[in-house]
Amino acid sequence: MAATDADPRPLSILLVEDEAAHAELVSRSLEGRSEEVEFIYVSDGEASMDVLQDCTAQQGVSPRELRTLVLLDLRLPRVDGLELVTQIKSSAALKHLPVVVLRTPGPERGVRNAYDVHANGYFVKPEGFSRFSQLMGDISRYWLRWNHVYPVLRSSLDNG
Repeated sequence: MAATDADPRPLSILLVEDEAAHAELVSRSLEGRSEEVEFIYVSDGEASMDVLQDCTAQQGVSPRELRTLVLLDLRLPRVDGLELVTQIKSSAALKHLPVVVLRTPGPERGVRNAYDVHANGYFVKPEGFSRFSQLMGDISRYWLRWNHVYPVLRSSLDNG
């Protein structure tokens, strides 16, 4: 787990995916990258909310201060992906977290529904490990390094 010089809070990716093989693919694609990111995996939507609460307790930060990207599949047991996005985005404490849908190739379905519940992105997993690995690197860099979320902007405005 690491953080940037400008922001000491740790970076993490919470993957919510019911297929263990897909989770392993995401994990392997993130190994050895220049930016160190804690990878957290859960297999259902209900467990993901528990993890988000646990992360805040372990790091001693408010949920608003988490530097976490939530990657999720839409078809999940217990709490499906759209409901999970709805829960996160309707929570005053968690709504700032970027939530990105990552789905397997197939008929286009769910894109509009995902954006209707305020998902921040929607990606289809490309074929082949190198293309998939490139996508994962691009997603993690954009959401965890380059994109400025509200708490980061707020603190920089307060200091300057």
